[in-house]
Amino acid sequence: MNLRLPTEGTSKSTETTERRAYDLLTEGYGEGIHSSLVVVAKASKLTDKTPDALNSITQDLQKLSDVKMVTPAIPGPSGKVYMINVVPNSGPDDIKTKKLVKLIRDKSDQTEKEYGIELMVTGTTAMNIDISQKLNDALPVFASLIVGLAYILLVLVFRSILLPLKAVLGFLLSLGATLGFVVYVIQDGHLLNLFGFPASSSILAFLPVILIGILFRLAMDYEIFLVSKMREVYVHTGDPRKAILDGIRDSGKVVTAAGLIMMSVFIGFR
Repeated sequence: MNLRLPTEGTSKSTETTERRAYDLLTEGYGEGIHSSLVVVAKASKLTDKTPDALNSITQDLQKLSDVKMVTPAIPGPSGKVYMINVVPNSGPDDIKTKKLVKLIRDKSDQTEKEYGIELMVTGTTAMNIDISQKLNDALPVFASLIVGLAYILLVLVFRSILLPLKAVLGFLLSLGATLGFVVYVIQDGHLLNLFGFPASSSILAFLPVILIGILFRLAMDYEIFLVSKMREVYVHTGDPRKAILDGIRDSGKVVTAAGLIMMSVFIGFR
């Protein structure tokens, strides 16, 4: 998944003023005009060689992959901090822009050793990339915590190892299928007209976190409806076949009706 924060570009309809302005700027100046990076060069100490070092750094930045233009270093009042604008060829949601930010930050180690100048990347595009990356890194931990606690609670409730394991695996399969379908439609650009998206784009950074919460709630809720009834019948009769049949007969209709209601609500958002 290529995650991003909301932008004024591809996430909006071509009929909106913001999108038309975005497209006009793209046509006139290229995609990179929307993803300019602000590189702050901080010198540990000023020497006679500092201006030459900054010129060399600027030339090196120009040679990096996906760089369209680099402005000369603009000094701050202290003379130790300089600002350099880097304009990529790619847009703010493009993976190439993310790689460029990483390349510049990795280059900072080299410039510190050679010139005593640290390179720091900021700006709206860089901040969006950082926030999206933080959320992306937190997803496995967030999902593992939910799955682990759910499994422990279900083991305590149903006093079984396999039933909670089946419930957790079902949740993970549902999550994988949902995220895969989101990538298939939004990121890869399939069935866009059916779902009303103006164009393919990166996926909203907060969406996976929201999806995990919603799917967990639905999956565990319906699972407990079904299995609770099955366990109740099994405790009274000791017959596993009768427990399964009675559980599906009594609770299956409720679960199906609830699922249809949820589908109707989501279709209504369309």
